[in-house]
Amino acid sequence: MSHLTERTILELRDGVPVDADASAHLDECAVCRTALEEAEARSVDIASALTDLDEGFDVASAREAVAARLAGRATTAGGGRRPSARAPFWTLGRAATFLLLTTGALSALPGSPVRDFISSRSLDPPAPSALMPAPIEPVGMRMSVQDGPVIVELDQVPPGTSIEVLLVPGSSVAVRAAPGSSFSSAQGRMQATIVGGPVTVEFPDAIDEVSLTVNGRTYLSRKDGNLLFGFAPEQDPEGIRFIVP
Repeated sequence: MSHLTERTILELRDGVPVDADASAHLDECAVCRTALEEAEARSVDIASALTDLDEGFDVASAREAVAARLAGRATTAGGGRRPSARAPFWTLGRAATFLLLTTGALSALPGSPVRDFISSRSLDPPAPSALMPAPIEPVGMRMSVQDGPVIVELDQVPPGTSIEVLLVPGSSVAVRAAPGSSFSSAQGRMQATIVGGPVTVEFPDAIDEVSLTVNGRTYLSRKDGNLLFGFAPEQDPEGIRFIVP
């Protein structure tokens, strides 16, 4: 005969509805009825033990009881009588550990404050610092320029890369991107091979004629104070931003 599984026994113990075949088997099988009775008895015993642990503990009274027990043993030993075999002594901490390691202990303790305490500790999320990787510092190049035109060429830029263009005070052009990108420069021209973003391009506001090309396509140019776009920028109140298709 095939008996009920342990899961079905626990469901019956907890009042979870089971199929008709399981109920019929329980009516006919003494072995499974005994298993159910034992599971119910374990549940009651464990719940009772943890209820005791949830109650307050009088430390002063416990110390007095231990001192009295030790004094009694010393008197008995002084009278020449052989001490009796020492019975196992279970501290509250040891008893709690034993109960929580016993098979099925937690499943038998719905609503226990001790169980709630343990569950809240075990489910605490890791600290944010353990989840968030350290920020990656970008690499780049800056070059001084005296007059225009100033040309920035970005090559091999991966799709989806964000490129922010800034017009800044001063007389230098700069490009910053993810580590692994490479840079080179010549008179009035900067070239960068980009491995990843975000990418930042700084043009000097004092230079009137500038242009930006990405993967061979002109994205932006400025001449006579007018900005022209060969590729539509994203909405960005802080500057000009492109997303590479």
